[in-house]
Amino acid sequence: MGAAQQMSSRSTVLPSASRSRCKKLVKERKVEAVVVAAPARTLADLRGAFHADVKSKIVAEIDKDLTNHPIGEIERHLVG
Repeated sequence: MGAAQQMSSRSTVLPSASRSRCKKLVKERKVEAVVVAAPARTLADLRGAFHADVKSKIVAEIDKDLTNHPIGEIERHLVG
């Protein structure tokens, strides 16, 4: 995959509107901690896409796709 194609795929991971919304939520709601759960490759892309204000609040990363998992199972991943 060429560099231009890599950059293109990264920019679609977190569109600029979503990036701005994340930053806004963190600031307006005075978020103290953020946990990010995503498949490993997406997680890597998100690290580069989040605004610095959001990155500074990340306290944990879970490299697993939890989409469509029941809430109880997601809780088990978060609690440990």
